[in-house]
Amino acid sequence: MSIYVSDLLIFLAVFIGISLLATICALLIIAVARLNKVLKRVGKILDDNSDNIDKTMKKVLLVAEHWDETSESLKLVANKTETTVDAVSGLLTGVASTGTAQSVVNIVESALQVALGFYANRDNR
Repeated sequence: MSIYVSDLLIFLAVFIGISLLATICALLIIAVARLNKVLKRVGKILDDNSDNIDKTMKKVLLVAEHWDETSESLKLVANKTETTVDAVSGLLTGVASTGTAQSVVNIVESALQVALGFYANRDNR
């Protein structure tokens, strides 16, 4: 009885394959056990805090219900602010510029226009 190199290589390949398969199965079992432990912990946390979660969800729903009213109010304020900015800008162009005052007003006007643009873009979405 003789042992050939090809037989030895086949045996080694099968042995390594079975070892790798066993290792992967063991790692999967460990991962599933840890996942199960984490899910139990999350379930316990959710059960312990169910009252707080319910209160928070009710508040979120209340905010969502009133969001349209708030959005409309913001639109009205933005429109009035835009009209005011335009009126102030018109007045300032009619008055002789005084350097510093004109610069301050230009900065404020630019900031208000950016804010109005932000609300207009947000409402268009």
